[in-house]
Amino acid sequence: MGIVAAGIGAYWDVKNAADAYQQENLALSVAKGFSAFFGVVSAVLVAVGSVIGAIVTTLAFIGAGVIATFLEDDKIDKWLKRCYWGVLDVKDRYQNSEAEMSDLKIATGG
Repeated sequence: MGIVAAGIGAYWDVKNAADAYQQENLALSVAKGFSAFFGVVSAVLVAVGSVIGAIVTTLAFIGAGVIATFLEDDKIDKWLKRCYWGVLDVKDRYQNSEAEMSDLKIATGG
C-alpha cells in the first residue's frame, strides 16, 4: 500500500509541478518536483526493503508537500490573476465583469 500511495502522490506532484511551471510559479513547481522525486524514491526504497531510507525520504516527501501547500495560490490569488488587471494572458482572464464579480463573491465567501 505504501508503494502505491507514494507512486500516486508522485504522479500528481509531477502533474501539479508542470501546471505550476506553466503558470510561471517557479517556487511551487520546484517544491512539487522535489515532492514527486522523494515520492518515487520512497516507493523504490519501500519496495527494496530499506526501512531507514524509506522513513527519511517519506519525511522529505511530506516536508516538500507542506512547503508546496504554503506556496499554492488560494482563491483570492487565483481571482486576482484572472481579473482585469491580472497577470494571466487575456484569453485566460475573465471575459466579462459579471463572471469576474460572481467569482469574487465565491472567493471571498460572500
